[in-house]
Amino acid sequence: MNRAPAERWTLRVAVAMLLSLAVCVALLALDARALDNGDPVWLKPIRFSLAFAVHLLTMVWLARLGRGVGEPLHRAFAAGLWLQITAAVVEWMCIAVQAARGVHSHFNYASFFDHAVFTVMGWGTAVLLAGMVACAWGVARSHAHPLLKRLLLGAQALAVLGALTGVLMVMPTAEQRVLLDQGQRLAWIGGTTVGVLSGHSLPFFHWDLGAGDWRAVHFVGLHALQALPLLGWLTQRAGYNGPAVRFVRVGAWSYALFFVAVIIWTVLGNSIVALVTPEWWWFAAPGVLFALSALCMAAIAAQRGQRHVA
Repeated sequence: MNRAPAERWTLRVAVAMLLSLAVCVALLALDARALDNGDPVWLKPIRFSLAFAVHLLTMVWLARLGRGVGEPLHRAFAAGLWLQITAAVVEWMCIAVQAARGVHSHFNYASFFDHAVFTVMGWGTAVLLAGMVACAWGVARSHAHPLLKRLLLGAQALAVLGALTGVLMVMPTAEQRVLLDQGQRLAWIGGTTVGVLSGHSLPFFHWDLGAGDWRAVHFVGLHALQALPLLGWLTQRAGYNGPAVRFVRVGAWSYALFFVAVIIWTVLGNSIVALVTPEWWWFAAPGVLFALSALCMAAIAAQRGQRHVA
C-alpha cells in the first residue's frame, strides 16, 4: 500500500485552507453583514480556515517526525490523515454555507436545515477525533526514538481531551434544559461559558473576559499538538543529551499541568485571559515553566549546532 498520497493530500488540503482564508478575508471586507452577536458573518470561516490549515500542516509534520529514518508511514497514520482531511473539508463547507446564509453555524437549531448542518458538523468532529486516534496508533507502532514517541503520544492524548470539550459545549445549559423539559422549541442549544459573563470578549477568539470559556480549554488542548512535538524536535536537534532530556520532561509535564490548570480555572468560572486576580498566576505558572523549558532546550540545540559548524 502506497501511503505517500495521504501526506500529499493532507498538505494540499492545508494549502487549500490557506487559500480559503484569503478568500474569506476578502469577503469580510466586501460583505458588511453581521450575526446577532455582532460578529461579521465571515469571521468564523476565517478562524476555521486558519485552524484547519495549522492542524493539517502539523499532522504532516508529525507524520515525518514520528517515524524512524527511512521508515514508511504506518498504515494507521495514513488512514488517520484521510479521515482528518475529509472531516476538515466537510466541516469547513458547513461553516461556509452558514456564513453565506448569514446565520450561526454552531449551536443553531432555528430550522431543520440549521439543525442538520450542525449535526453533520458534529459527526465531522467525531471523524476528526477518530483520525487523531488512528494517527496516535501509527506513532505507537513506529520505530521513532522512545522519548519522541512518548511526547507525540502525549500531545495527541491532550489534543483528543481538548477536542472532547466540544461535548460539554453542545450540551443544553441548565436553563435550556428546563425549557426543553417544558416542551419548548429552542433556536439555540448549548453554550461555551461557565460563570457570569462580562459582556466583553477577546478579539478574534471571542472568549469571554470574565467567565470561564470551554473554547480556551479546547485551544490549549489542541495546541499540545504543536507544543510537545516542538520539545521533541528540539531534543532531537540537541542529540538527546542529558540536559535536553531533563528539560523536555519538565516542559512536557508543565504543559500537561497547564492544561489541567486551565480546566480547573474554567470550571471555577474564571477567564484564562483575565490577569487581575493573584490566583491566576498560580494557574499560569506551569505554562510559564513550559516556555522557559522550551527556551533552554532551544539554546542547547543552537549550541550543539554551532559546535557542529565549528
